[in-house]
Amino acid sequence: MLARIFAAALAVMVLAPASAQECAPIDQVEQVLTERYGEVPLITGTAKDGADIFIFVNPKTKTFTILTVVDGCVVDGLGGTEWLRVGRQI
Repeated sequence: MLARIFAAALAVMVLAPASAQECAPIDQVEQVLTERYGEVPLITGTAKDGADIFIFVNPKTKTFTILTVVDGCVVDGLGGTEWLRVGRQI
């Protein structure tokens, strides 16, 4: 799963102009996650260090992706399978 995220980010960077190759823009990575893997954004928030955190899930396949975003660029990602809602619904 993590390899999938970085492959998507790499594809975005390769297709981007040379001046923007340092950045995998969140909107383009989100598009890849949605179109290729059926993951949709579930939660977004701000970490203590100011980075934005995005959590995407696919309700059918139970895959998920967590992205760390700084200044609109994906800087880290983690993916997995078999996400499960815990606790009560809010």
